[in-house]
Formats: sequence, C-alpha cells, structure tokens
Amino acid sequence: MPTDKMVTKKKRGRPRKEPEAKPKRKTGRPRIEIDWKAVEAMCAIHCTAKEIVAVTGISEDTLERRCKETHGVRFADFIREKRGRGRVSLRRRQWQVADSGDKTMLIWLGKNWLKQTDRMMQKSEHSGTINGPVILPSNDRDSEQ
Repeated sequence: MPTDKMVTKKKRGRPRKEPEAKPKRKTGRPRIEIDWKAVEAMCAIHCTAKEIVAVTGISEDTLERRCKETHGVRFADFIREKRGRGRVSLRRRQWQVADSGDKTMLIWLGKNWLKQTDRMMQKSEHSGTINGPVILPSNDRDSEQ
C-alpha cells in the first residue's frame, strides 16, 4: 500500500519496445501417433495389453495416458469394451457357420449353450424276485467299514 513517504520511480529514456513473441519450440520426443483402428482390431481378437504393446511398439504407460486423453477411459476399460465387440462378431460368425449346416458347429453350440451332452442312456436290467429288493454282492471294502 503506497504511503506519502514512498516515492515511485519513473523510468528514464525511450520507452522500451516489447520483444516480438517467438514461436515456442517443442522440446522432447516427437508425439507418437497411435493407430487406434489397429489397436481396436487387436482388442477384438482378444490380444493382451502386452501383445498390443509388442505389435505397436508403444509402451503400456503411453497407451494408458493417450487412451485417457483420446477416449476418456482407462486402457483396461477400452480393451474390455472392444473385446465385447469381438465376442459379438465371433458369435455372429458361429451362427452363420451353424446355419450353413456345419454339424460340428451345431454340436458345439448345442453342448455349450444348450447344455446338451453326448452321454448315452444305458439301459440296465436287474434280476430279482418280483416286487422284491435287488441284492447286490457285497464288496470286501464295504464290510471292513
């Protein structure tokens, strides 16, 4: 806060010319461009983050950081979403193959989605008196207990 006793100094001489603003030079490494379509395609076929890093040559940290910048989500969430799309694509293809009459695919889908099995029912006949109990031979191990 200025008071009466404080004296402000004036600059003498010609007024200074403001220096022209020079364009800032970018320092550091050049920005790596990421082919997000290729990354999405690798996610769709269930590549791991390490495999994506190996193919693209980009570090996991860079992918994580750039994924947040570009897509607003963590890289793990990005992978999870794109893998889901890959599963849908695979399911669609399986149905097409099954619809074309591929018996192997029909059996596989039946077993995995409809809980069908290959087990054959064995018919067994027991002999014994009519309406009486069936007596099975005892096992030595059963009598020891």
